Amino acid sequence: MRVDRFTFMNAITCFVELGSEAEATKAIKELNGFEAQGKSLVVKPLNADFSWEKSEQRKGGPFGSRYFIDEGTAAYDAMRPLLERRRIVLSVETPGWSTNKRFAVAVQNAETIIERQFGKYGIESVSGMSRFDRGKTHEPSFLCLIDFRTKEGAEKAVNDHHDTQIEGRLTWLRPAQPSAWRIHQIQKVVGPEALKALQESGVVPEDQEVYEDKFVNPRPKRRERQ
Repeated sequence: MRVDRFTFMNAITCFVELGSEAEATKAIKELNGFEAQGKSLVVKPLNADFSWEKSEQRKGGPFGSRYFIDEGTAAYDAMRPLLERRRIVLSVETPGWSTNKRFAVAVQNAETIIERQFGKYGIESVSGMSRFDRGKTHEPSFLCLIDFRTKEGAEKAVNDHHDTQIEGRLTWLRPAQPSAWRIHQIQKVVGPEALKALQESGVVPEDQEVYEDKFVNPRPKRRERQ
């Protein structure tokens, strides 16, 4: 299963290799449309040109893939933009750049603007887009995270564009700092050394709180009322 480098959560898609074409055909016939935990599965064959190699280009977009396969040092490498201060939070004045547009159209427009305004600083990857059109105020609200190829590029993007008007909307940029929940999730994928590395790099403070894993240590069930 692929892992999102920004959230360290699994993607909703996985790839399964079966022992024969007959087994694959049977799996597709029996499982496509199957209801599991309230969701309908989509099971279909891979495209003939599918490659297991790391995708260097997001399909249909100008940026590199935000997913990685958790093998070897891939998880630690996905954390490097944080360690090296290359990850930036982009916030845009609500309702964003594409008022009253379908979300898919708004995402495409946002990616085009991001490439036009920040591409010169060297973008490595961009996270998924937030539903930034639903804010109740006109202050900038979270849109996405941007990984730049270099710390210098990230810093220059912030210096040049923080608290400025971009395409008619007030825009804020700031270095990313993971929340307690996000650090917890990174540790689950990278390993216990993740927190120490983030602390040593100065990304998180030494006394940073980290959430407990409620799946491993669930809270005790409430007693039923008598």
